[in-house]
Amino acid sequence: MRDHGCEFEEADITKDVEGLREWRDLTGGVGVPVIAHGKDFVIGFSPERLEMMLECCEHTTEVQMSDEDET
Repeated sequence: MRDHGCEFEEADITKDVEGLREWRDLTGGVGVPVIAHGKDFVIGFSPERLEMMLECCEHTTEVQMSDEDET
């Protein structure tokens, strides 16, 4: 996302209580990573959906990202 000039917020939900709360509210606690753009979001890693969001990012700057390492 940085390579595409997209602004984003990254949260490690294992350490960030507010990020954890946002993740639960958005996904119901289903999975990670979560990549959100406006009201659209992707749960899990999907290169195709990420590419679509990056294309949208070229026109806007409101992209947020929440992520944790799965253990």
